[in-house]
Amino acid sequence: MASVAASIMATTAFAQSSDASVQPALTAFTLANGMQLLVVETHDSAWVHWEMVLDTPPFLEATRAGMQQVAAATMPKGSEGYTQSEIEQRLADLNAQLELSPHGFKAVAPSDASGDLMRLVSDVVLRPSMSQEGLDDVKEVMHRSLDEKKTSTSTAVAKVGARTSFGPLHPYGEIMTHESLDAITRKDLVTFHATYFRPNAAYLLVVGDIAPDVAYARANAQFGQWMRGSIPYTRIMPSKVLSGCQVRFVPMEGAAQSSVAMVHACLLYTSDAADEGLGVD
Repeated sequence: MASVAASIMATTAFAQSSDASVQPALTAFTLANGMQLLVVETHDSAWVHWEMVLDTPPFLEATRAGMQQVAAATMPKGSEGYTQSEIEQRLADLNAQLELSPHGFKAVAPSDASGDLMRLVSDVVLRPSMSQEGLDDVKEVMHRSLDEKKTSTSTAVAKVGARTSFGPLHPYGEIMTHESLDAITRKDLVTFHATYFRPNAAYLLVVGDIAPDVAYARANAQFGQWMRGSIPYTRIMPSKVLSGCQVRFVPMEGAAQSSVAMVHACLLYTSDAADEGLGVD
């Protein structure tokens, strides 16, 4: 739920009028399939921002670390209704942008093109082809990126920080390697998408020059037939809270710069059932 709350706060902040005393109204809907729609109407600009957040529990990728990242990168390579080149051309024609992640998407377009944008986005998000050719292209790019980042101090800091804070047996402590990237198959991507991309775990946030009833009509038209499903929960071994002050040093000869990060581990408690280890139905 933390990611959803953060997205809502960012959405509301974006929509806030230049007059700080005027707070934009948030209108909420629930689609029949369980998808939550949150709309903030503002006429500060003639644009509409759409963001979907999937509130799903984390899970270990193990020998296929990086699989969710690969899935998100493969989705725009083609869908049932569009090839990759057609997706790219359609976005250019609409003067729109689309960014996909393992937990949803962000999209923006002029208000008069938002309906067409959602037709495109829904096909890419709900019906990606996950082709072997697309997967191979993504792997090639990511293998190259892994090689390029071997001398990146910021990447080294991020990896050491994640592994130190969470450990190798926690989803947030897993690190993609050449070996784990090679192990990822098309079947992994298809299974992940079919399991975790479900409307009953989805929040669709809409901000901009659009009336709530229009946003609802467009969301329902494009996502209303999306079938809900049970999302599994896998119990994760709790991270061990570090005691005292510890220092991790990674020597990198020839590096042009140094990177330093300070991490403070703490325990957060919540009464939210979703954060206590329950799957989504």
